[in-house]
Amino acid sequence: MQPRKVFDLPIGQAGCQNISLSSDGIDLTVHYDFVLEGRIRSGTIHFDDVTAFQFVDERHGTHVPGAYDAIVEVLPSDWISKLASKEPKVRLESVKNKRHFAVLLSSNGYLEVVAAGVRLSGET
Repeated sequence: MQPRKVFDLPIGQAGCQNISLSSDGIDLTVHYDFVLEGRIRSGTIHFDDVTAFQFVDERHGTHVPGAYDAIVEVLPSDWISKLASKEPKVRLESVKNKRHFAVLLSSNGYLEVVAAGVRLSGET
């Protein structure tokens, strides 16, 4: 496995304060708060066209190297291969051209997502 950094998150030494995940069945949105320069700020991670995701408390899981307060892409992805092997051959479009992302949101948990893409928004 060779993780590739996609984005660093602008989270200060105190880590994430609060996080919330929401999904509309297609996209996944992660809102997070953090303290930077003595001020509470917020950011949002948007995962587009999501096939699967999983979240584990920070203390109960292992994470991909480099994913601490950063979004990395997992290459190659055993998870995508496993998902593709379980789909009928006529439905492979749900994982075809998808990417496996991982992020450890400090003081909260570890998130892995299979999605078409990822983008950031919010205060920095």
